Amino acid sequence: MPAVHRAGLRQVQVHVPDSGPGYYELRTVATPLAAALSPAPAPVGADDVLGLALLTFLLCLGGLVIVVSGIVAHSVKTWACGLSAFGAAIAVLVLAVRSRRRIARDHEERRACSERVWQQGWYCARCGTVHTAGPSRAMALEEFRQLVWGAGSFALPGVFHPQGRPPVRMNRP
Repeated sequence: MPAVHRAGLRQVQVHVPDSGPGYYELRTVATPLAAALSPAPAPVGADDVLGLALLTFLLCLGGLVIVVSGIVAHSVKTWACGLSAFGAAIAVLVLAVRSRRRIARDHEERRACSERVWQQGWYCARCGTVHTAGPSRAMALEEFRQLVWGAGSFALPGVFHPQGRPPVRMNRP
């Protein structure tokens, strides 16, 4: 399975027009087969926490400005208010960084569990199915993904729907 998945991954250089002339990003593009056979979904949530950390860093700077203005104006009340805002922002910043590390570590642990199952499978290009070690039947790509992602306790495709209701599944003969 790893060989089929990796064969479908390509590194491409993409020009980013909003970042100025000559700015390119290196991105990974997957073929539909490689995406269907991925061992785990892309990590989610870590970037949101990073955005929160950036926002609290800006709040820290604002708290420092209030502290300095209170010191300069010899106002204990302003100084204390700025110091408490700075302390609260630092606490949120520390929690955000720790949360981001925890999310990344949790994702890597779950990915390792799903990769153990993923590595035991192989893809048959002739019949378009996946087979696993041991006495098992051929599985469709979606069934294999559910098996692999379920081993890592990742959210399975089709289980969560943004509107809060499950997707409609039609049984076809």
